[in-house]
Amino acid sequence: MNTPDITPSLGNDDEIDLLDLLVVLADNIKLLIITPVLCGLLGLAAAYLLTPTYESKSVYSTKTQEKNIAPDLLASYLRSPTVLHQAGKSLQIDPSMSDGRLIKKLEKMVAVSIGRQDQLLTLTTQGNSAEAAQALNQALWQIALPLTIPQGKDMERLQTRMAAEKSAWPLA
Repeated sequence: MNTPDITPSLGNDDEIDLLDLLVVLADNIKLLIITPVLCGLLGLAAAYLLTPTYESKSVYSTKTQEKNIAPDLLASYLRSPTVLHQAGKSLQIDPSMSDGRLIKKLEKMVAVSIGRQDQLLTLTTQGNSAEAAQALNQALWQIALPLTIPQGKDMERLQTRMAAEKSAWPLA
């Protein structure tokens, strides 16, 4: 009759042989060294070849004692094609470019956001240099802010309404 061998084995299959590990590392040493060096060189080349983009940010409070401008309205002025076109022409951003392409280019360079709680309007502009980004930021503000001042019939309507409100209050 055959009886199974129940003697314990001396070797454990779960152990890692250090010599086997060193042999695998030695076989793949070129791959382990060349791959990180090559990736580093590619990253360095990309950093030097890609043109840097600079940003300029400005924050504007739309609610003060002197003025109370709807932040959505001011944001729409800042992103409007008319304001972008005027800013592009005044800064002479690529004069050979057609008006439509200039506006599309500027739309990619300008971002406007409004704070949820504080209603602060943040204008972020991009440029090929820090000065260009800042000049675009300033030009947009100089063109858009005067558009928020009522003119013509709107101004007359507001003045009439203010006069009516003042006369309705009794003098103390």
